[in-house]
Amino acid sequence: TNIMFALGKLELHPGDDFLLVWFERWKVLYLDMDAQGLVDSLWGLAKLNVRPPSEMLERFYEGWRRERLFLKPRELQLSLYAFARLYVKPRNDFFEHWYESFKRRLVTKNFGEMEEYQLDFFSV
Repeated sequence: TNIMFALGKLELHPGDDFLLVWFERWKVLYLDMDAQGLVDSLWGLAKLNVRPPSEMLERFYEGWRRERLFLKPRELQLSLYAFARLYVKPRNDFFEHWYESFKRRLVTKNFGEMEEYQLDFFSV
């Protein structure tokens, strides 16, 4: 996942052959990914304007459900950014989980993390 994030950050498109191999490997590795790994994968693709296959999105949603209690402001912000950049409307259950996680951050009054969220928004 780090490689896709890095390629996206550098705006270096690796080519279709690389992406096919990467997608196949990602389908196995996502089971062990934390929230950051899942989101970084999607963000990197979005930054490169590469729409993930529907099978990858399904697995992303599965991983998101698994990790939803551990989401940090960075993952919340980058996940929405990725969907917006890909012109993919997130599924309703994804957005409900996203909103609940965001709301939980507000309720805990962890303003340090919320400031991090606001700063992250401008560094995408």
